[in-house]
Amino acid sequence: MKLTERLKQYYRPLEVQDSTPSPLPIVGAALVIYSIFQYAYIIYPVQAGNFDWEFRVINALVDNAFTPILGIALFLFGSTIEMPLWRLIGSRILTWLSIVLALSFILLIPLAVNDGLRLGRVMSSQMATAENVSRTQLDKVRKALDSATTMQELEVLTTVLNLTPSMEQRDKQMPNDSFVARREWLWETIRSNQKRILENAKDVYTANRTTLRKDVTKATFGCAFMGTVFGYFFFAFKNVRKKHRILEEDE
Repeated sequence: MKLTERLKQYYRPLEVQDSTPSPLPIVGAALVIYSIFQYAYIIYPVQAGNFDWEFRVINALVDNAFTPILGIALFLFGSTIEMPLWRLIGSRILTWLSIVLALSFILLIPLAVNDGLRLGRVMSSQMATAENVSRTQLDKVRKALDSATTMQELEVLTTVLNLTPSMEQRDKQMPNDSFVARREWLWETIRSNQKRILENAKDVYTANRTTLRKDVTKATFGCAFMGTVFGYFFFAFKNVRKKHRILEEDE
């Protein structure tokens, strides 16, 4: 029997309810094929071991999981007693693809949690480094100020450190009559600037930690939800994986 003639034949799945023919399987197949290219675009180039890349990819896979879900749902929608061979084969492939995706998403849960923890440790380390750098810089400036003995040396430190946005503002703020007063003004100005910079860094750190916790939560529950949905397709449409018989012409 020629392949074209065989594809035109109808097969009767066991225990499948009747429904009218629908173009939805074609739309579903197109969405599934599109989602495959979409996932390949997200994953490539692969950077295995890079936890930042892994975490971003997991969230991107979750965000784009509804495309294959919709495609599989449309393809399997309206199960028929008389099913063309191409749709029968496609349904079987998609149900097996569903269980593969379900297991993949479930296995991504611990990876997402681990990558989130590692990113959190990196953020904490960067914040600790910023604090250490700030303290080190203050110590160096304090030593430089303590070693200064003339107004000219303080003027050089003022210029090098660029303490104020303009000379006019600096002249208004800086004491001119006392070496000690000017030195302490410089110290307080430097310390307040460092404190402001460090507070801004802490605000960014806090915001990033909050965003990270939200992303970990979304990735974890998203993977669990998507895994459940894909698992449903595999178990709910098990009839398409059963034995079938060809409809005879006289039926």
